[in-house]
Amino acid sequence: MKYYLVQLSYTAEAWKQQLARPLDMERRWQVLDKMLANLGGQMADISYGGGDVTVRGKFASEGKDDLVAILVFRGDKEALAFSMAVSAEPGVRDMRMTPITPMADALKIMQLAADARRRSDYSAPGGDNASWAASKGATRPGRPGAKGG
Repeated sequence: MKYYLVQLSYTAEAWKQQLARPLDMERRWQVLDKMLANLGGQMADISYGGGDVTVRGKFASEGKDDLVAILVFRGDKEALAFSMAVSAEPGVRDMRMTPITPMADALKIMQLAADARRRSDYSAPGGDNASWAASKGATRPGRPGAKGG
């Protein structure tokens, strides 16, 4: 499963409609849950304090974004389909979906990256070692000016 941070902003007309009917929220949740399920997705449930507080992954926000949510999908195709379906609505001014990774997984990925750097002696310009600096006169095959390439 893949996680996505959704940041969405509504048009003024969409806000007018929501303010006129704020109690329609339960119906909106049901329709949203149905669309997510049709795409193999769901809202993320976020637990804090050892599970003392659980928040369903949708928040109202202040500033540029009106709504922030964390969603879970099987993959990028389903997430993109969701983004297209929501973005097609005239009341949505802007929507961004960013793939995110739980910290437990990110720590494993960081170790994988560190191992890859160590095994390859990789360093980009500005790094501690100069593996990126070719020895005098050496060029890489397939590059402009490469010898024998």
